[in-house]
Amino acid sequence: MDKETKINSRITAVIVNHNGGRKVLRTIRSLTRQSLPVQILVVDNGSSDQSADRIRRHFPQVLVLPVETNTGYCHGANTGLFAVRTDYALLVDQDILCGKNMAAALYERAEEHPEAYAVQARIMSEKEPDRVLCCGRQYSALGKAYDLKNDRAREVFAPSGCALFRMAALEAIGLFDERHYQTLHEIDLGYRALLLSGRGALLERRAVCRRQDLDPEEGGEAYRQTLSAGNNLYLLYKNMPRVQQVLNAPFLTAGRALDTLSGTAAEFEKEIRRGRERGHYLIAQSMQSDLLKSEGTSVTKGTLEEETGLEASDQRFAQIYPLYLGGKIYFSPDLCGNAVRVQKRLVEACPGALREALEKKSE
Repeated sequence: MDKETKINSRITAVIVNHNGGRKVLRTIRSLTRQSLPVQILVVDNGSSDQSADRIRRHFPQVLVLPVETNTGYCHGANTGLFAVRTDYALLVDQDILCGKNMAAALYERAEEHPEAYAVQARIMSEKEPDRVLCCGRQYSALGKAYDLKNDRAREVFAPSGCALFRMAALEAIGLFDERHYQTLHEIDLGYRALLLSGRGALLERRAVCRRQDLDPEEGGEAYRQTLSAGNNLYLLYKNMPRVQQVLNAPFLTAGRALDTLSGTAAEFEKEIRRGRERGHYLIAQSMQSDLLKSEGTSVTKGTLEEETGLEASDQRFAQIYPLYLGGKIYFSPDLCGNAVRVQKRLVEACPGALREALEKKSE
């Protein structure tokens, strides 16, 4: 990428890499071939497979920011976003192959709709070319998140996997809350955007990318269940006003019944219980910080280990401090209109959550 291209580009692609191997090299190569040139920044989250060295060797024009250990997606993405100096940030998962005109299509839609804080790409399967994998994430009043697969939708609750973010909007609504570590962090950001500013995210179906085949992680699903159970309690505490929690109590009870219906509650009983305990810890951490702020007291952030409630075998994790932590949104009359619109979207997403639970049960 020559100097003139760097200066003219309005988009910086940010990839969080953790042992991406050959997949992340293919992802970067697809970004270098965009019809609309983009700058590329890779945050290497403590990879042990030499992928960072391979990136530097094969793509010397790519800026690689090394992080000593795996700090989770939220911290890795925020590290990259803090370094972005362009109008837009294109967050791309390390296993996504971007179509040649993807960035151009996202940029065109974003420029046409300055009210949107992000534009989502349509993520297809590389192995099954006609299969839609994800068009963003939805969140329902049942307290359940799921991948949106309707590529005719106009709006998405939260961008995920491959999306263009307006940096000015992120400066207003905040970045990823690193207490989440990973999992449901995009739902938290989308909820915050809708409630605080009324800004939504759009889907651009012309922006096509493909997810490479995933290598299943041993014990990965159990770990995701632990994180999801805790992060879900935390994001509801942060974003859902008390009156809305009361209103949604029957839905949330039904959501727990869905876990039983799908078999998730029985299969991951220990993980879910452990996750909920962590969720109460995250809420306590947030309450303490918010209380100190309300009293005008200076708040000192703990390390990532202390703030996320997670232990890691790598001692370096306990020595890294978060870049961004979001606090609770306290309800005020001026948020009433946005809260009503969010509630409508939460209820409308319930059939999709039910459908996903039934699909899991039939597997």
